[in-house]
Amino acid sequence: TGWGTIGRVHEEAGSILLKLWKMPNDIVMAVSHHHHPIVDGRVRPMAAIVTVAESHVREVGVPAIDTTLRDFDMTMPQSFQQAYDFLDLSPKVEDAILAEAERLEELM
Repeated sequence: TGWGTIGRVHEEAGSILLKLWKMPNDIVMAVSHHHHPIVDGRVRPMAAIVTVAESHVREVGVPAIDTTLRDFDMTMPQSFQQAYDFLDLSPKVEDAILAEAERLEELM
């Protein structure tokens, strides 16, 4: 086993809980694939959004993330790149997202 296995278990556990709570399928799909946003050969939009959002949370160091996992990334680099490419975020938009994330972190 390795961190990749833990990442899959983490995604699956979230998926099971969301199904039990009768959440919409789009939300279940996003959570169950947020470290691997490509399903059946194509990027799932909501999973890509969560993948990128988690990347930003880690980048700004939001304290809500357990400090033992803060520097650990369960998403494969190619998955991040595919999510970013799919969402077609410009550097200007990317900078604005990070600036807003940092501003929100200061309020926490």
